[in-house]
Amino acid sequence: MSPGMKTISIRVGMMGLALAVGAGAAGCDKKETPRQETPTVKADTPQADTPKPAGNAKLAEAKGTYTIDTVHSAVVFSAKHAGLGWTYGSFNQLSGKLVVDEDPSKSSIELEIDANSVFTANKKRDDHLKSPDFFNTAQFPKITFKSRSIKASGESKFDVEGDLTLHGVTKPLTVSMEHVGQGVFPMDKSYRVGFEGSTTIKRSDFGMKSMLEAAGDDVRFTVAIEAVRE
Repeated sequence: MSPGMKTISIRVGMMGLALAVGAGAAGCDKKETPRQETPTVKADTPQADTPKPAGNAKLAEAKGTYTIDTVHSAVVFSAKHAGLGWTYGSFNQLSGKLVVDEDPSKSSIELEIDANSVFTANKKRDDHLKSPDFFNTAQFPKITFKSRSIKASGESKFDVEGDLTLHGVTKPLTVSMEHVGQGVFPMDKSYRVGFEGSTTIKRSDFGMKSMLEAAGDDVRFTVAIEAVRE
C-alpha cells in the first residue's frame, strides 16, 4: 500500500468515528429531552368521586302521582328459625301512593299493609303470627310506612327515610330502594313504574319480644311495588 492510500484510510476512519460519536451524542440528547405532553383540561373532566344524579333523567318522564297496584305488589319477610335457617313469609295486601319526580327530594311514598294478610304457607303458624305473641292483628290491624325524605344513592337507587308504625310503635326507618322500570302497560295502556326496596328491623324494637330465641329478633323485609299513574 502506498503512503497516500494509508493517509486517506486513516482520515476516512477518523471521520467515521466522529460521525458515530456524533450520532451517539445526538441519540443521548434525544433521550434526555423531556416529552411534550398535551395538557389535560381538568375543568371539563368529571371527578371520579363526583356523585351522579341517579335515575333523574328516567324519572322526569315518569313524573306524577301513582296508586299502588295491589295485585302486582307484595311485602316479603324472612326470619331465622332458632338461628338454624331462614323462614319466609309475606303480606299479600299492600296499598298506598307514590309521588315520582325527577328531583328525588320532591318524591314521596306512603304504604299501608294489612297485617291480617300475613302468609307463610302454614295456617297454624299464620294464626300464631296474628296472635298477641307477634303482630296482634286484632289490636293493630295495619302496618304503615310514610317517607320523610328521599335521596339518590347511586344509579337508579335511593335511600328512603321515613317512619314505620308496627305493632302500635312508630320508629324511624331507612329503606334502600331501586327503580326497576317504567313505561306503558300494553294491556290497558296505563303508565306504570316499578320499585323494589329492602331493610332489616328488630322486632323487639317494636314491642314484639315473644319467642326471640325460637323465632329470631332480626326480620328482613323486601318491598316490591308496581304503581299506576293517576
